[in-house]
Amino acid sequence: MTDARIHDTGYRKFEGERRPVWWAILDLAKHGVQRVLGLKRKGKHKLLPFAIIVAAFLPAIVIVGLAVMNPFDDLSDRGPQFNDVSDVGPQLGEYFGFISLLVVLFVSFVSPEALCTDRRTGMLGLYLASPLTRDTYLLGRFAGLFAVIAFIASGPQLLILAATGFEGSGPDNVLGYLSEFARIVAAGFLVALLLTTVGMAISSLTARNGIASALIVITLMTLAAVTGALIEGGGVADEFAVFNVVGLAESVGRRIFGEPPHSDVGTEVLATPLVIFAALAWSTAAITFCRFRYQRIDVRQ
Repeated sequence: MTDARIHDTGYRKFEGERRPVWWAILDLAKHGVQRVLGLKRKGKHKLLPFAIIVAAFLPAIVIVGLAVMNPFDDLSDRGPQFNDVSDVGPQLGEYFGFISLLVVLFVSFVSPEALCTDRRTGMLGLYLASPLTRDTYLLGRFAGLFAVIAFIASGPQLLILAATGFEGSGPDNVLGYLSEFARIVAAGFLVALLLTTVGMAISSLTARNGIASALIVITLMTLAAVTGALIEGGGVADEFAVFNVVGLAESVGRRIFGEPPHSDVGTEVLATPLVIFAALAWSTAAITFCRFRYQRIDVRQ
């Protein structure tokens, strides 16, 4: 005889902790951050994202090192705006343009990794079998992508601001630090919002990571080249530069910091409200298109 028994228990009521839907969205965002950075995956998946992050932060680290070895002059007679970092490198607003191509390259890699993989492997159907809807799924994926891209877009400038503050050559008072911090965060928010939504919109067109990455790079570079050629060689009005997504991303940071333009064509000569409005319009159109695509994707659960 044995003590083993088989009991037909049937369906049983879930007795664990029930959490709201937003918890699933946050968990999906966390998973998205891990996926695009290659965390908990083989080393080859970590190589490209971390190489781009290091490349984006490297100029800031060099600037901080030079600032420590050769402190800036007293800024008290130069006004409260902390732009004198240009003594050893790009100004804080210029830094967004300085790393814009790196951010574009990063977006072209991580956006398909976050979206296309779920469709190709069938994970999207499993997610939608949970309390997540198509809209909340996109919200979770957007949150994860946005967090990483915003970190790359504004992290180096925050490092410079913090380091020069400890070194004693930053703004003169707390209000000055808060002002510069708000500018960095606002510029990083707009750059990340613009590039994240555009990357997601293009990635929604295919389930293949490589094709989506190529489409993102080709689309953004083509828009930049065509708008530049039409404005400089075709006599088209400068306002046409609002179709240059990369140019908008480069200009946003300088506009928020009130720094002068580098040239007299393209996005450099557009009014600041128009640049910001165009970035927000692109973001709205891109996320609307992405949602349109996902509402019509056939998913087998």
